Amino acid sequence: MANRSKAHFEFLDDVTGFRAPNSLVVRLDGRLRRKRDLLRALACELKFPHYFGHNWDALEECLNDLSWLGEQSGIVLVHKYMPLADERQRSTYIDILRHARANQRSPLRVVFPRSGQSQIEKVDADAARRSSR
Repeated sequence: MANRSKAHFEFLDDVTGFRAPNSLVVRLDGRLRRKRDLLRALACELKFPHYFGHNWDALEECLNDLSWLGEQSGIVLVHKYMPLADERQRSTYIDILRHARANQRSPLRVVFPRSGQSQIEKVDADAARRSSR
């Protein structure tokens, strides 16, 4: 059973059997500890256009316009492991995913392993602290 955070991410005990009929399921099975590796995997799996700049701004732009994928009833990013060793990088990635989900121009679901839920909650708490200053 999936658990959802305030950011509407889903957390599963075992992501390997995850299915979403009629959706493009993108499985990010590697550890993807570095930004470069994560961006490369996303670009490959989501078939980003050739002009993708392999930076955070380019990722946000591409996630907010997935029109080159054609008609999809949904897109699901399934992370087998929590990506990015650097907490600031992970926070940036989570923020980009949160904004892409909120945008709703493209129906996007994001799945993380349940073992990473506390890390996402920490990112949420840090963001709330910064915005209350």
